[in-house]
Amino acid sequence: MMLPLILALGAMLFAACGGSSSKNGTTPVADSTNSSGATLGDEAYLKVICGGTDNFYHAVQTATTADAISKVIRTFITDLQGVTPPADLQQFNKDFIKYLQDAVDNPTSLLSVNPPLPPEKARQRLVSKESNVKECTDPTFLDAGNTPGPARTATTSATATAAH
Repeated sequence: MMLPLILALGAMLFAACGGSSSKNGTTPVADSTNSSGATLGDEAYLKVICGGTDNFYHAVQTATTADAISKVIRTFITDLQGVTPPADLQQFNKDFIKYLQDAVDNPTSLLSVNPPLPPEKARQRLVSKESNVKECTDPTFLDAGNTPGPARTATTSATATAAH
């Protein structure tokens, strides 16, 4: 009688912990969300931000249609809507969602329109914690040393070209 329960739990665990990438190359970040509505800590929130940002840049480099990039942006929006960030980042989260929503119909506009930034003190705090979050291996738009917009893409492309 316990065996079916153990097998069912094992299947759910396997599904939840499955591979780190989906067929379209995006890294799922939904496990960072929490349906309880509890406020995320900085590292958990960074996981959502960095994962979504990486997924977007991957889509820009590999997608063959604007719709494919828009799909990644819509997933990023859903992930951000599913979390409650720390109190001092809640307005930023709303602004960032709006920024992404405005780009769904023209997804590559995110390459030339700089994103909103959190309040300076919160931004510095997040940047100081990026190294603790595996999804934040690449510099993000939060890092003052990494210019947002087209310069990020140029750096990513140059790095990818140099690696080949």
